Amino acid sequence: QEAKKQLMDATSDDTYASEDTNASGSDDTADDCAPVRPSRLSSSGDSSISEDYDFLEALPEDLTCSICLSAFARPHLVSCCGHHFCEACIAQVKREGRACPMCRELGFVSMLNKAVQRRVNQLLVKCPHSSSGCSWTGKLSDKDMHVNAAKVEGDCLFVPVRCSNHGCPQLLQRSLLATHLKSECLRRPFSCQYCGQESTYALVVGRHWPVCSNYPVACPNEGCNEMVERQQLESHRDVCPQQIVECEMFQKFGCKATMPRCDLPQHMRCDVSSHLSCIASAFTEEQEKSQSLERQLAELEAKHKKVLSILKQVADRQNAHERWKMCEESAAKKAKRS
Repeated sequence: QEAKKQLMDATSDDTYASEDTNASGSDDTADDCAPVRPSRLSSSGDSSISEDYDFLEALPEDLTCSICLSAFARPHLVSCCGHHFCEACIAQVKREGRACPMCRELGFVSMLNKAVQRRVNQLLVKCPHSSSGCSWTGKLSDKDMHVNAAKVEGDCLFVPVRCSNHGCPQLLQRSLLATHLKSECLRRPFSCQYCGQESTYALVVGRHWPVCSNYPVACPNEGCNEMVERQQLESHRDVCPQQIVECEMFQKFGCKATMPRCDLPQHMRCDVSSHLSCIASAFTEEQEKSQSLERQLAELEAKHKKVLSILKQVADRQNAHERWKMCEESAAKKAKRS
């Protein structure tokens, strides 16, 4: 009765915030007092976060939840016996129809005790990421501000944060995030420094660079170390010192030598005898062709004369036949007149 009176008196004080819930009735069994370990509440009141704090000093017994055996997270005062429990712990007891873990009474209500919560918030704790190297210590109420886990920026450099670039699955310490975003993330915004094409680093490097017309590529000629734009590669071949070329001047005379363009002047100076030999061979070959053509021309002329002679004989015979025929016709006419 005294505990109920204390609870009723608290409703008129700012120390308590009403959060009234009636427990449903159930049989009074031994299982009603079985401890439960629900999800813990953070000091900010987020019931989705489960935390075990590392306190600098031993946790006072009157600030310890008898269900989860940890510091109160949003401590609730129960009307039946005046004990305190974590909000999530006592809420789970009521959801499952259990009796009060301390006095085993079924019909009870609970209410947030802000005074106890303020005492809990004054407890000194280590950073939740102290095992990773963070040396911060402070009040429990300041822990969330130090961690600031919901944002990329925060005091604690050891909080795991997700990369903010779209599509990047990386989860890394906050202290490493700046380097990751600047030079490591494959999904970071990136523009081609050769043509200005904008996309992600992975797409620019993996797909754009292999086809970028302004991308510098190495000359394929052995010994040429020059880097040229991909679109200028063919025109570079026309002037590349290491491009393999033929002996342009004496190729038509039969010189079959090939060499890098830079060695062509030396070839012209040092292979004079070879070039003269090529010229002589070419001259001899041309002379033989000329003689062969002259013989063919002479044969054609002889054949032409023979054909003309035959045509003349044919024409003479034809003329003689026509004159003989004309004489016969003239004689026939004379005979007819006489």
